[in-house]
Amino acid sequence: MAKKVHLHHKDLKDPDPFFETIGRANRYVRENRAQVIAAAVAVTVLFVGGVSWSSLRTRAADHAAATFLRATEALDSGSTEAARTGLTTVIDEAGDPYRSLARIYRARLEIETGEYQAAIDDFTAAASSDVPDYLRQTALVGKAQVLETTERFEEAAATYQRAAAIDGPHKEQALRGQLRAATAASRPELAKEAIERLLDQFPSSPDADDLSARLAALESSSS
Repeated sequence: MAKKVHLHHKDLKDPDPFFETIGRANRYVRENRAQVIAAAVAVTVLFVGGVSWSSLRTRAADHAAATFLRATEALDSGSTEAARTGLTTVIDEAGDPYRSLARIYRARLEIETGEYQAAIDDFTAAASSDVPDYLRQTALVGKAQVLETTERFEEAAATYQRAAAIDGPHKEQALRGQLRAATAASRPELAKEAIERLLDQFPSSPDADDLSARLAALESSSS
């Protein structure tokens, strides 16, 4: 039986990156959709009676926004198949950022149905796109979590490391993931790096003393 992916680990205190991204994504889509509609109105006024390339592009963007919103609403209401269909349509037909947002959402559905490699592929594609840093970091953390829970610890540690290199809202979560996966993969150098960065960038963490003790033990064992 395939191992169940748990996106929340007991030693992770930060909010789930997907829920934070959903809030950001919905705000972005609403704001951007309003701009697209305004642009479409302007195009209509300027080019009454004709269809320009510009108007076609704005129509496509508005259609992508509307499809994406319907898919997320279906997801919120528990209609997973309708959500998957809508998200796949956005991925197949729209450009970024909608395509990458849809990949992140679809990856969550794939995790729930045990399609772990498909989820990894969607996260990988989203992280490789031209998207804001917080979305790239979210996709990398999601990918690393699936890799870690399916016991691909070496890959998970490296992916968490990439996520931690981004200045985004999930840096601490990524560093803690790197430490955890590196320890499981017997990669003390990556574990040491994660602890050093945690202590440097998050010195007031409640487990700072424990982290310092772990760092000392790693340095002692490597000397």
